[in-house]
Amino acid sequence: MDVPKMSAKKHRAQSSKRRLILKCFIAIIVVLFMTYISPGPGKFQTESQLQNPQKLMEAHSLPQVAQSLPQEAHSLPQETHSLPHVSYSIPVETHSLPVETHSLPVDTHSLPVDTHSFPVDTHSLPVDTHSLPVDTHSFPVDTHSLPNVPQLRDVCDGRRVHMYDMPKEFNTKLLELCDGELVDWIHFCKHCKNFGFGEKVNTTNEIFQKDWYGTDAYMLEVIFFKRMRHYPCLTTSPDNADIFFIPYFAGLDALPYLYNSTKRFDKQGYEVLAWLRSKAAKSWARYGGVDHFMIAGRTGWDFGTPSADGWGTWLFGLPGFENITFMELERRPWRSQEQAIPYPVGYHPSSAASLERWIERVRSSVRTALFSFSGALRPNLSIRGMLSNECVNATTECARLDCAKISCSHNPVPIYESLLTADFCLQPRGDTATRRSTIDSIVSGCIPVLFHEDSAEKQYIWHLPEDYKNFSVFIHEDCVTSGKCVVRDILKRIPQSEVLKKREKLISMIPSVVYRHPLASDFLQKDAFDLAIDGMLRKAAELKESSQNSIV
Repeated sequence: MDVPKMSAKKHRAQSSKRRLILKCFIAIIVVLFMTYISPGPGKFQTESQLQNPQKLMEAHSLPQVAQSLPQEAHSLPQETHSLPHVSYSIPVETHSLPVETHSLPVDTHSLPVDTHSFPVDTHSLPVDTHSLPVDTHSFPVDTHSLPNVPQLRDVCDGRRVHMYDMPKEFNTKLLELCDGELVDWIHFCKHCKNFGFGEKVNTTNEIFQKDWYGTDAYMLEVIFFKRMRHYPCLTTSPDNADIFFIPYFAGLDALPYLYNSTKRFDKQGYEVLAWLRSKAAKSWARYGGVDHFMIAGRTGWDFGTPSADGWGTWLFGLPGFENITFMELERRPWRSQEQAIPYPVGYHPSSAASLERWIERVRSSVRTALFSFSGALRPNLSIRGMLSNECVNATTECARLDCAKISCSHNPVPIYESLLTADFCLQPRGDTATRRSTIDSIVSGCIPVLFHEDSAEKQYIWHLPEDYKNFSVFIHEDCVTSGKCVVRDILKRIPQSEVLKKREKLISMIPSVVYRHPLASDFLQKDAFDLAIDGMLRKAAELKESSQNSIV
């Protein structure tokens, strides 16, 4: 009697479970229908939600049904064997489904949609761009940071030179007085030719048949003047200039002041200063002359305070010229106003190829002599006499060139033929501390042997490396004159590896000490002219900055 009752109870429990499962199934169908058929945010559901009914119901605010589903689902495997026996109850219970669906309040508009989870094709969305306020000022575009935008820079920025258009009496007119008109026994007409390089060398030695001239060192101011006319950053506007070139041939104009008793030595330069103050007052007064320079084809000793024997003019000490820079053949080391630039030698390359050929000639030269000495003897300079005697006594170890017997001043061929055969070249002081032969030795790759600090180290600071030990040898002249030092013995102790290293350093310096042809345009390396301009630009910039800081 109790078994039927238990079967009926079991049957009712199973029916209740099936109805609950059926309700859940129908609820899922309804939600799917409303999500994908009805308009609204639900149509943006993800594929993962379709594959997971629990996530789908959670997304549509059905927490109670979703929570009961997994609890009942676990009991389904145990009861599936009895499903065929109660299949008749499914159609009966379907009549109650419409009533139950009303108990599932699904507001599709309240469903949270995470738009960041869905790729949105903005091209398919109608956007009225006219209604969007765009503040273009909020988007600064720095074109300088764009890699594809070429940055154009003026190569002349900070390098502009203004050359004053001065009366010819201060420069080229002096060249017309070359045949004894300035000083009756001084004739220099042939030295003014070819941009101030002088006449071309007449020789059968093919090495010196091109780009070699009989250059006079005193033509430095003429060479510089001719070259400046071809300077690419020359400006006609004083307002745009970084530095100012005064085209005054100070060395040539000094001749009558130095050698004629009819002109007072202390009057040189007065006309130049008066012209600057009247015709260039604005640029002259702007920085007090610190950005101005002139070239003097002589040593500083010719223009300073006259010595006890009356030698020299007053040009460099003229009131008003205190701040300008004088570029010259030799400076007085204690005067910052003066700056030495290389003596012009006989070689003036007209092309980069010419320079390369000469450098290869220097590098490949067979040097059979240990050292060389060129020059005439000076009766009052014992160092020269002692070195000359040492060279004679060294026989084959020294190449001796006596310029008292052979004219060396305007013929570079015998000089360079001698220098190219030696490892070292002796460079004692001449009439003054410096010698043009020092520059000749650099151009020939012959290691200069210096005997006084003023001969080079305190002179060419714009053109030569600071450490002279890398390309020269120093033996103090007092050590030689006292007999304590034998030059030949000192030079022989220098290892050949060091000799080669010094020579390579010299070869790298050759472009820095020659004045190339003004019409040459294919040079990549800076020559003596370029480095002189660079040095003046640096000096002027530093002085102007210092002047402005002192005002502030």
